[in-house]
Amino acid sequence: MRRRTRKTASYGTATALLGLGLLGACSLVNEFAEVVEGPLNGNASTVAITVTVASGAGAGGAGGAGGNGSGTGGVGADSGAGGGLPLATVLAVGGRFLGQNVLYALDANTGATLTQEFANVAALAYDGANDAYFVFLADALPVTAGERGRLETRRFDWMSGGWKTLGALDNILLPNASTRVSVVRKRLVYLVDTANSGTAVARLDTANLESLNVLQPESTDVAAAGVLQGLVGTRHPSGDGGFLHAIYKAPEGPACRLALLPIEVTGQAVKVAQSSVVVGAAFPCGSSAGWAPDPNALTHLFSVPPAAGGGEATLISVVPGTGQLVASVAVAVTGAPTHALVPFGLAACAGIAFVGVATGEITARSFSAAPAVPLSLDGPLDGLGYEPRQRLLFARHAASDKSFSLRAIATSGDCFAPKLTLLDSSRWKAPIYLEPVHVAVGDPVPLACSGDCSL
Repeated sequence: MRRRTRKTASYGTATALLGLGLLGACSLVNEFAEVVEGPLNGNASTVAITVTVASGAGAGGAGGAGGNGSGTGGVGADSGAGGGLPLATVLAVGGRFLGQNVLYALDANTGATLTQEFANVAALAYDGANDAYFVFLADALPVTAGERGRLETRRFDWMSGGWKTLGALDNILLPNASTRVSVVRKRLVYLVDTANSGTAVARLDTANLESLNVLQPESTDVAAAGVLQGLVGTRHPSGDGGFLHAIYKAPEGPACRLALLPIEVTGQAVKVAQSSVVVGAAFPCGSSAGWAPDPNALTHLFSVPPAAGGGEATLISVVPGTGQLVASVAVAVTGAPTHALVPFGLAACAGIAFVGVATGEITARSFSAAPAVPLSLDGPLDGLGYEPRQRLLFARHAASDKSFSLRAIATSGDCFAPKLTLLDSSRWKAPIYLEPVHVAVGDPVPLACSGDCSL
């Protein structure tokens, strides 16, 4: 049993970590909004600015806002509604630092610390349409079934160099993992554990980030379709809400299958399907699947582990709401007899999924071309997230016998010949004592695509 830990300040009052001498089971998530086809302008709001990008080995031009590999310095503006773009992308990280529960904001381009505070972070999510972070805060960790806490909506203010709290809600039901949270159009949807050992879906109205509202009913029970793995969702093409899948590992004889329970969230209602849809081939129950939303194609992607006899994993694309198969392609993986695949990153414009295995193997794969040579990290991996403006893939990874930390991987090439390059500490370095548990990758939108599949 994990020890529940409390922090020294209430979760409504942030305490800066000013005196700690900063030296430098779990989730890493992306939440993408709609992708807009058009000229490369690198914008995320209304005013475009350029971004300073440090060069580094293998970065392959990972750089300027929107990305033509020639980023230059620029003058930032406040990233509030109606303001300019942030100078760089922020990684929000909830985890542990020297035995304390903390929330960090890191510069995604370098890993440098922007802010830090004591906080019991239960989950994190990012709203790309509004450049806002949803921070779930608990009185103690880990979160137990039916536990309530606080949600804060924050935006990083590059002028002041700190967080700006836009709104907050107290006494809300809490999720216990970021992999159970999804941002859809003007709604925040997440899964919670109930007191009777069940699962329910909760929804918040986020149309006004300064005045959040709990939608009634507060929670809607979800019929279990196996062992819950997580939640994935995409925005509704036009109306409020979106289409989601609760992801399960469902026993089937001696093996397991990937089972998807469709959930539709509209302006005021939630519709939970009565039965799940089974997709992909059977795999050993000791294995697990990975997933990511595709905002470009408005589909959900899943990496399905190999069968019991070994072989290749399968990357599949399905229609949200129905689970209907759109496409599938094989992905080579090593090791046996089980494969724990992790939530993965997606370069939506290029149509490339970065499929990860818990052993530390990452493969860039598209539905239209051969995969890249896998990149192998020197230790376990449990989540990936992609930031398209810097063209960086972030991995929550443990090297050798060390605790989990964050690593950055530069991506270059295109969907026909993608390249992955692990950046060394001279190019990207997170605080060495920071152990990330929840990571939200800031990816403001609209994300303009050039029309080709370049990274």
